[in-house]
Amino acid sequence: MYQNNDVTLKYTNPSYSNLSIPYLVLYDADKLINVDVTNKAITYKKSSIDVATLYDRVKCSYYGSKHSVQKELIKTVVMGGDKKYKLDGNKIKFKERDLSSQIRLMNESVLLPNNFMLNSTTIEGSLININNIYLFNKWLVAEVINNVSVKQHNNVNKFISVYKGMSTRGVNISKIFNGLLCLDGVGVNITSKQERFVKFVKYKYLNEIKKELNKRCNDIEELLILYRLVFGGKTDTLISCSNASFNKHVDISYRKTVMDTKKKYLLVLDPIMGKTGGWVTRFIDFSIEYIESNCKDGDITEEFKYYFPEIYDIVSVASSSIE
Repeated sequence: MYQNNDVTLKYTNPSYSNLSIPYLVLYDADKLINVDVTNKAITYKKSSIDVATLYDRVKCSYYGSKHSVQKELIKTVVMGGDKKYKLDGNKIKFKERDLSSQIRLMNESVLLPNNFMLNSTTIEGSLININNIYLFNKWLVAEVINNVSVKQHNNVNKFISVYKGMSTRGVNISKIFNGLLCLDGVGVNITSKQERFVKFVKYKYLNEIKKELNKRCNDIEELLILYRLVFGGKTDTLISCSNASFNKHVDISYRKTVMDTKKKYLLVLDPIMGKTGGWVTRFIDFSIEYIESNCKDGDITEEFKYYFPEIYDIVSVASSSIE
């Protein structure tokens, strides 16, 4: 597996070395697709995937032939001009049409035969999807319960006592949680009474997160996209937090929910949130362990396929190419 760039592709492509080397180039959706949020239109780019060249290979195909489906799909979907779509009020998803189904069709009929594949949004979108959001929530809870501990301090008793006092005075639980606890700490020796207080803080904090996000997200899809954005992914309209369109187009209240989640509600997970921070490995490991523990016949294939359909497809395609 290689991180993709033009140089890597040149030397990996079998046509360069005249060797039969199986390969698959996986792209995020925005390598081929551009969503114009202002005009609510979708256009197809001509950069990383040269669709015009792919079309030239099949344009003479007659109806019913092997490549006729590719020809018609490229001509109508990719080269057929701007496609107008209705967006939701937050500009984060499509109201009437699921772009992922169109990408799936493009993958199956046009891209995979030419050793390309598109994610429906990004790899984060493949990992955090509508089928496993329940599992993702369970993972978040497990991280807090099992991997968060009291921060190191030269006077732990006094340190914990300060936050106990804040709790008594009704200080917001997120402030107490983020001040007292950290992820993957070395661990400090505390009394059983102090341990009970820490447990109280964790559970109250988790309840507040659940209450706030359920209140601020109108439906499960908004929560799903929120998680994707917080962990480095993009909206269904292919906008990330670092994209200029985020501040320009995404509704201000939803933007605030995203930033509050990053900077307050899930601040404790900040060290692992980035693309190389480690959350992917931790979430996948947790998920496989969960699937294994709930799989009666010992074969987790179908369960994994349900929870991670895109990841399963990617692995299946890559595996079949080297068999």
